[in-house]
Amino acid sequence: MDAGRVYSVGTQVSDKFRFALLIPDFQLKTEQSRATLPMQYSKQDAVYNLSRSALMVASLSCGKAENLRIAVQDKLHQPFRVDLIENCAEILSLLTKMVHWELTLAEQDRVLCPLSKVKIQHIIIV
Repeated sequence: MDAGRVYSVGTQVSDKFRFALLIPDFQLKTEQSRATLPMQYSKQDAVYNLSRSALMVASLSCGKAENLRIAVQDKLHQPFRVDLIENCAEILSLLTKMVHWELTLAEQDRVLCPLSKVKIQHIIIV
């Protein structure tokens, strides 16, 4: 935001992608989530996240699924917030495999097990 104005540009997402939104049956208050974040970040971590953001937008636009494993990596938020949600690290790890079509039949039970520990209120497939 600059002087009260928000600048944005829309972009197309490749037809190769489908999205699922998992909405848990609990709320995590913004204040609680923000309270876990440090007051300052290193330049290295800020550049790391900015580069991942750019890679995410370009990869979704161009249909480069192979880049998404790198594009979703985060050093500014997730490491500090992961403990706020029960089983979060394990769920994110397994969902990442699912998203990237690497889930084998042998791994399916490991995905269902941690996911069954989180009550999902809604699943939206777009």
